[in-house]
Amino acid sequence: MIQMTLFELPTEFKERLKELKEAGLDRTQAELLLQVELGFALMEHLELDDEPVSAPWAILSGMPLRHPRLQNLTEMERRAIANTRQIVPFSARFAWLSALRSYLDIPLDQRNYGDFTPQSWDSYIINAAKNLRHSANQDVYERCLIANLGFRHRQVKPVEAGITYQFEAKTGEETVIVPVRFTQQQVRNAQVQPLPWFTTSPSPTSFSLRISDLELDAAWIDQREEELARQYGWDQTARGHWVDRFRKINFHKVQQNGTLFPQEEQILELDGFTNIAGMVASGKTTVSQLFSVNVVRHHCDRRITLVVSDVQSAIKLANQINWWFCNDPENDDPVAVPILGRSKRDAHLQSFSASKDYQEHRQRGQPHWGERWLGIACPLQGQLKERDFIQLLDGKALKPGIEPCHTLKKMPKSDRSKRRKSRGSSYLCPFFDKCPSQQIYRGYAKCPCLDYNSWRDGNGRITPSFRVTSYQNR
Repeated sequence: MIQMTLFELPTEFKERLKELKEAGLDRTQAELLLQVELGFALMEHLELDDEPVSAPWAILSGMPLRHPRLQNLTEMERRAIANTRQIVPFSARFAWLSALRSYLDIPLDQRNYGDFTPQSWDSYIINAAKNLRHSANQDVYERCLIANLGFRHRQVKPVEAGITYQFEAKTGEETVIVPVRFTQQQVRNAQVQPLPWFTTSPSPTSFSLRISDLELDAAWIDQREEELARQYGWDQTARGHWVDRFRKINFHKVQQNGTLFPQEEQILELDGFTNIAGMVASGKTTVSQLFSVNVVRHHCDRRITLVVSDVQSAIKLANQINWWFCNDPENDDPVAVPILGRSKRDAHLQSFSASKDYQEHRQRGQPHWGERWLGIACPLQGQLKERDFIQLLDGKALKPGIEPCHTLKKMPKSDRSKRRKSRGSSYLCPFFDKCPSQQIYRGYAKCPCLDYNSWRDGNGRITPSFRVTSYQNR
């Protein structure tokens, strides 16, 4: 099955899929045929077709491979890799090998690659397996590798008044079907204010900054944290002592020949995805956080993404930046927000509640911005009939992360008592744009420190963004 990705399939791919179905293949086989052979075509495009048929998953996985052919890729070769990763959902070894088994079940006269057995996967070369029978397929692969993929837009319809909708909810190990209806006033209120989020997509631009300029930002943070310390009774360990940290930074640019630029040439340049590598405690985190403060203070037209290692670090960092610039998590617009996966919201919430950072905020009576981003209030649950709430949900709230915000379905008209699953169109909850649990999405649109639209470009690359990487002696 085609996986849900950030980008749409190329038109040529979808049209060829239709033609294969008309030729007698079922949808699953047709998809698999094109996906597997596109993986082989990518290897040929990269001049890696002297690798075994079991190898494409390694390219699809995105692992940093020290292969001579992958060290100096052209822009078009990078696009080919990015496109294939969006179309071919076999980025794990066993997923790829399983796809190969199913591929061999497709009639030989439908394939462009011959027979190879599981016993010979690691020794059977891609080039040796090539037996071009369908040039139309090959044309599709070549077009897919160079296509400029368009963003995938989810089509979700607004609900209508007086119609019964349903959604799936888990209660322990059981999944139940829960009905819900909305009034005319609720539907009308949802239509008054359309969602104006992400109406523009600014183009990523490169820019540079002299490291020495960050000392003024460090002094500004120290002054701000002194105010917060007086207000909330911070102890010395809660303060960053940013000027002291700044003066310990040891930053050098590396030239193409591997030598270092002179010490006075301390200029950080950001163009797309940027890494700063260094030893532990060399100042990488300090630079990244000072850089974000510099952007908010002096360049509010710019936006930047800081990439951290885990969800709780993202929440902690965004909370810290917001407290430097804001006073009230309940009412102020944020300057930084974390990008979190919603399906794991319950796990994020539990980890957040037990985190040292959150507990310290509670002890000193200081609100934490994470409460705003992980709120679990769901107005839709207030629409449920009390009988359904008790009988179907055992009187318990929905598990965070599985709320039917945009997955409501019309309840089938026949045999409603059985509440059968519906596979029709999805509908948007009318409370979505005002829902307390959706605060984080509204923050994306207002946040001057993060641009969700330019988080990925047309090639699937993250940009603009910023990452720090540690290296330790062993």
